[in-house]
Amino acid sequence: MSFKRLKIAALLCLGSTFALLNNAVSAEETGQIGTINGQSFTQSQLMAYARATAPRANLLDPDTRKQVLEGYIGRELLYQQAVQKKLDQLPGVKLAIEEQRHAIIARALVAQLTRSNPISDKDLRTFYDNESKKRKDDKKLPEFETIRPQLMAILQDRMVGAYVAELQKKAKLDFAEQ
Repeated sequence: MSFKRLKIAALLCLGSTFALLNNAVSAEETGQIGTINGQSFTQSQLMAYARATAPRANLLDPDTRKQVLEGYIGRELLYQQAVQKKLDQLPGVKLAIEEQRHAIIARALVAQLTRSNPISDKDLRTFYDNESKKRKDDKKLPEFETIRPQLMAILQDRMVGAYVAELQKKAKLDFAEQ
């Protein structure tokens, strides 16, 4: 299949399936939509790329969809070339890949933790009221609704910090002397 036909086929697929963008869809559910130098790619891979590179883009717009597809193709061509040159085998690249893998999996755990332990409006309001009482500089906090997202982030961060502290208590840590 020629590059131009590949782009056209992928764009046609994009038009009918970009509504799936906000849903977690596995590659098996979406199937292959094209190939780049013989390497197949799926709708879910393309959607993941779009979420990562243009999370607020209007994917209903044909020009935007075309830009996302072209960006994906360009990135994949660069990736294939880098692998062909064995850049993925460089120690620094291997380390960076492993670090990203750890970070992604850790973020998944944090997301699961915050979803399974939602912070109630009552807890947010109590935290806000307590912080307001602690102020000694006579400056009031902004209105509750104005800083609600920041309050939520602080309480979630504290919850995750407490979770990590519990994990550290149970962990067996050993460090080489330096």
